Amino acid sequence: MPRRTKKQSGIVRFFTAIFTPPFTALPLAVWIYFVWCFLVYPHSAVLQGNLPDSDDYMYLDQVLDWLRGQGWYDNVQSRLNPPGGTLIVFSRLTELPMAALTLFFGLFTDMPKAALLMAMVIPPCLFAVLLVVLRRAAMPFMNKDWSGATAFVALFASYLVYQFSPGHIDHHNLTALLVLVAFWLATQMVMKPLSLMAPVLAGTTFGYEMVVGLEVLPALILISGWLGLWAMANGKTAARSLLAYGAALVFSSSFFLAITMPPADLAVLDPLRFSAVYVLLAAGICLCCVAVSLAAQTPYAWMRYAAGFGTAVAASFFYLDAFPALIAGPYGAMNADLARLMFGTITEAQPAIHLANSAVGVFLYLIWPLMALVAAIIFLRGTKGKQERWLWGMATLLLMAHLLLGMFYQIRFLVFAQLFCIIPLTAFLERGSIWIGKNCKGRSLGLMQIGLVLLIAPLPMLVMSAAVNNSQFGTGVLLFPVGTAEYECDMQSVAEELNRKGLCSASSPAVMNEMESGPELLYRTACTGLAAPFHTNVQGNLDASQFFGATSMSAAATVLHHRKAQLVLLCSKIVPLYHHPDGKITLAERLQNGDVPVWLKPIHYDGEGDYMLFETAE
Repeated sequence: MPRRTKKQSGIVRFFTAIFTPPFTALPLAVWIYFVWCFLVYPHSAVLQGNLPDSDDYMYLDQVLDWLRGQGWYDNVQSRLNPPGGTLIVFSRLTELPMAALTLFFGLFTDMPKAALLMAMVIPPCLFAVLLVVLRRAAMPFMNKDWSGATAFVALFASYLVYQFSPGHIDHHNLTALLVLVAFWLATQMVMKPLSLMAPVLAGTTFGYEMVVGLEVLPALILISGWLGLWAMANGKTAARSLLAYGAALVFSSSFFLAITMPPADLAVLDPLRFSAVYVLLAAGICLCCVAVSLAAQTPYAWMRYAAGFGTAVAASFFYLDAFPALIAGPYGAMNADLARLMFGTITEAQPAIHLANSAVGVFLYLIWPLMALVAAIIFLRGTKGKQERWLWGMATLLLMAHLLLGMFYQIRFLVFAQLFCIIPLTAFLERGSIWIGKNCKGRSLGLMQIGLVLLIAPLPMLVMSAAVNNSQFGTGVLLFPVGTAEYECDMQSVAEELNRKGLCSASSPAVMNEMESGPELLYRTACTGLAAPFHTNVQGNLDASQFFGATSMSAAATVLHHRKAQLVLLCSKIVPLYHHPDGKITLAERLQNGDVPVWLKPIHYDGEGDYMLFETAE
């Protein structure tokens, strides 16, 4: 394990002290974060209903509908894609603390405002927990006194920290936190193989994680596989711990399925949401754990490897043969046309390599994770003890895998890549400071220490990004707490118009809207919308795409008539998404240019700006 070192002097002593305050379990960075969120951060925008992402609005809709009487098992949003509605894949377990806090704030204000207060409070609280868990997870990798410095490094993980900004209540922040908890518990399994508490908690955490969001599947498979290798190499005691992990995983996933799905749907095999498909995945992992545990009862190491690898290969073959769409990931079962629409327009679903505008852009995505990866590999190669080797090996594997997934599959996985950057970079900060303390004196000592601190995070994640993008430090998501993402379109004015004129009600026909605006439309009005950006096979999304992307006005009118929509709502900043690959003019582009077909009539309203509103002409 990492050796204990003497306390450093000068800037290093100050630096470690402020992130390890003696009178609180929370790093000072937590309090910096809270001060920013509630005193400096423009939370008034959140209280006005301007949330960072459409998923955040969808969570508000689901929580408010639940508090208004919708059933525990009823996750169908009836005001999206009528008359059948849209099945929302969010779990009531995730919404439970949101609903409880909304009820509490509801004692002092109306429920919609209470929901916004909840949305402002929960993300910073989750971030506080994340920093505390980070500190615990870092202890096996460095001197205990330095583990609190992970809070400093974490503040520069822009993709990660953005998920915890006030108003961002979608499940990505909770997913990142749970992955970190599972990683920490996995390290405890390696360090304390005789204890059964860590493996049981690790398996249970992963069982719950699958309910929260399927983005955890790479981490689940990688950590499970690494623990399997560890058990094969270390024999009976490790295999016993692995068996407890596998049993807890399959039991907890079965339990969570039973309490979140109606009895009639328990056997439904739906890869697009948490269902029996993923309980079977947990069962396959547990089967591998059982095989390794049984083989560990013999004195032959080769039997453990044969049992583990043989069972894993067989289970993978039968699982993917039963669900071949999962070869392309959890969303491989989507309608092909809808998949092209959504993954071609939703930023987080695209690979970073496609989003970067140049080689410099790719470099900015890669520099921080690559710094961490190099550090992790150096530490892995320099390990002397077996436990330390297994710990650094797992950290390196998780960082490398999520970096590749973010670059070449979906950029959302860079959130996890940055999460696994923090410990290697903090360890590099510690060991670099020790080296500087031994080899530098006088003024050069302080300069080298300051340079090291800047090199670890501020230079690559803040200064270089700002310089390359020619950005000011107060705009854009460069670094928390520098700024926030800009909203696509402000719906407040058009929503006030819809409410003032009574254009929407429970009995009104649906609004033909582009998919980004659906959840916010439901929150701000009584309207029913056709489209929303969810990874399920929703016909309303296809209809909206065919309508706004139509090059034939008669074809667009046919879609509008078929869905019986009387209102059309279009965010002007979304128009480029509906361009035709051959350069033909689409309906969305015609509307933006003022070329309105005779069967639509513009509705002008006070504060008209981002949104264009039309009604069908008589």
